[in-house]
Amino acid sequence: MSKPSVEGPLGNPPFEKPGIAKGVTNFVLYKFGHLAQKEWQTMYDLAKMFLHCVNHWKLETPAARKQHAQTDDVSVYKVRDLRAIPFKR
Repeated sequence: MSKPSVEGPLGNPPFEKPGIAKGVTNFVLYKFGHLAQKEWQTMYDLAKMFLHCVNHWKLETPAARKQHAQTDDVSVYKVRDLRAIPFKR
C-alpha cells in the first residue's frame, strides 16, 4: 500500500509557513482584538518593537550563561524564587 499524498499543483500544504512575526501579530489580535482601534494599534506597535529588539539584540544563550555563572548567583536566585512562589496567585 502506498503512502497518501496531498500534493497538488500549488505544492505541499501548508502553502505559506507562518513566521514569528505572523505568530506575534496573531497573538496580539487574539488577545487585544476586542479593544478600540487606537488601543489595538498601540499593542501592535509594541509587538513590532518587541520583534525588532529580539531580532537585533545579541542575547546570551543559557549554555553560555551557565559556563560563567557562579554557583552563588544560582543559589540566591533559587532562594528568592522560592520565597516568591507562595505569592504568585
